[in-house]
Amino acid sequence: MAENNNTKDFAIGVVLGAVIGASTALLFAPKSGKETRHDLNMGAQQVKYRAGELKDIAVEKSAGWKDKAYTTGSELKQRTLDTSAELTKKSKELTKTAATKAQEVSKAVSEKTKDFTKKAANQADAVDEKVNQAADKVNKKDTTNVVDREVEKSGEEVDKNIEKAANVAAESIEDADEALKSNKNSASTVR
Repeated sequence: MAENNNTKDFAIGVVLGAVIGASTALLFAPKSGKETRHDLNMGAQQVKYRAGELKDIAVEKSAGWKDKAYTTGSELKQRTLDTSAELTKKSKELTKTAATKAQEVSKAVSEKTKDFTKKAANQADAVDEKVNQAADKVNKKDTTNVVDREVEKSGEEVDKNIEKAANVAAESIEDADEALKSNKNSASTVR
């Protein structure tokens, strides 16, 4: 851009200098009218020739600038397309990875939930059997104190077992949530 302004300023300076120089020479030179007219015609022809040269230089430079602008624009366009394609590919890969990990975590949580459900059912069956045994003892011994103590013990054991199962399930769910958040965070940083 600065080169364009310098060339333009130079061309204007040359034309103005030629016109002022020719006019000054004609006015101060002691010549006849015929000679002065001849000198004016020569000066005009020189200015015309010099203007033609400057026009040709300007056309050549503008063609060069046009080609340079086209080449630079094409290069930038290609770089943009390449970068866009690369980012799209990486985004798809990360999305696929995140989906796979989410499925794995979901499957693991589902399996642990099933295991805990089975354990809780087994413990409930054990408690039920202890209650039945306690009831049988009551019928046999006919003492309410024994039954109360057995039921209370069984109830405490059930509470403890249920609390343990709930804690393990909560930990599994927290682990799954953290894994999902980690996958989401890694996928969002890529975008």
